[in-house]
Amino acid sequence: MRSNATTAMVRAGIAAVALAALAAVLPVATADAQSPAAFYAGKSIDLDIGYSVGGGYDLYARLLARHLGQHIPGNPTIVPRNMEGAASLRLANYLYAAAPKDGTVIGAISRGAAFDPLLGEKGAQFDASKFSWIGSANNEVSVCVALQSSGITSFNDVLTKTLTIGSTGVGDDTYQFPALMNAELGTKDFFLGSELSAADIQLSFVVEAAGARGGLEPYPNLKRFADRIQARPAYKRALERGGPYELGR
Repeated sequence: MRSNATTAMVRAGIAAVALAALAAVLPVATADAQSPAAFYAGKSIDLDIGYSVGGGYDLYARLLARHLGQHIPGNPTIVPRNMEGAASLRLANYLYAAAPKDGTVIGAISRGAAFDPLLGEKGAQFDASKFSWIGSANNEVSVCVALQSSGITSFNDVLTKTLTIGSTGVGDDTYQFPALMNAELGTKDFFLGSELSAADIQLSFVVEAAGARGGLEPYPNLKRFADRIQARPAYKRALERGGPYELGR
């Protein structure tokens, strides 16, 4: 049975995925301390979309653009614009580094984009914690399927056979979910394959924290992952130099 702390951590992670759809980098207040209604009156807000015209993100964003302005003080006009590229990483980088930070630009990016820096994606040149996550247009359940001709008929088959998963890009959860499944199901030694990566170093603390709270019993593959990390010479040398440590409970 999971502890309350572990359950809360899992729920928080699910919530983070669900909210990662609309984002903006916003200042704490406008420079001249205008009221929101005065600031937005007569203005427009660019709603940049990280995918091409006609896709799911584009349709949701354009539907939202028709109504969002009515719920913002000053009733600004919402102008949808497409800025596709690298499963919305191009847009996420633009929002972080180049877009105006005055509340006149928001973006519809992949719900998985927030995890790209954590997973070591070099193309993610942003700090996801600096975005203001506004919300999500929907709450959906993802399903993994395989053609009968692939020879994969159950999860047990994935443990002994290779299943190729189509993905729109490394910035999308169609890439991230299979990568995490590899770790969860034990098909690979580490999160992104057979070799240690920055993602494993960063996520090892999360796995250790869950283990300290007794949360790894239902996940034997994650327990083996933690054991592999702790068995590495570099990990042992760090303990020799820094001494043992205890994770907060």
